[in-house]
Amino acid sequence: MSKLRSLTVGIAALVSAHANAAPTVTLFDVPGSTQTQPIAINAAGTITGFFVDSSGINHGFVRSAGGTIMTFDVPGAAQKPGNSLAGTQAFGINNDGTIVGTYAGPHGLNRGFMRSADGTITTFNPSLDLFPVAIDDKGIITGRWTVNPIEKATFEGFIRQANGGLVRLKYGTTTTPVALNNKRTIVGNVLQ
Repeated sequence: MSKLRSLTVGIAALVSAHANAAPTVTLFDVPGSTQTQPIAINAAGTITGFFVDSSGINHGFVRSAGGTIMTFDVPGAAQKPGNSLAGTQAFGINNDGTIVGTYAGPHGLNRGFMRSADGTITTFNPSLDLFPVAIDDKGIITGRWTVNPIEKATFEGFIRQANGGLVRLKYGTTTTPVALNNKRTIVGNVLQ
């Protein structure tokens, strides 16, 4: 008798240039995953995101256009079973294959990371509660950070320059960037 379980799988759809053509849909799942969350795709068709294992811990993944899946974790990421923020979550990928995202740091705060195409992981800004979501082809990163992480009060956006410098983005009471293009145009949400 087969065991029934809830499963979220990834989907990749190739939309044809012809308006009336049906898209090509590919379903995939990270092996060992109870939930696969594909988040971003680059021009080469490389997909990144994160998956949840049976302990409830997040892990990053990268899926090549050919279907090969590699998983990764930021060294030192908190691994607290059942904590939805525990582990590593990938949210953005540029055309060079550099991935950005967040990992669980000490005291439940999120930290930023970059993973280069060769697998090298660099963490950044360990004193802020960061949530990087997008990276352009020049290495510019955007996302949000929690102004008061103890109270989880409000968010401000940020731009992280290629040299590591941070620029704050604050409009209204809460600013949450969600995407960035190669012209450094950022889109997101503002709460007035």
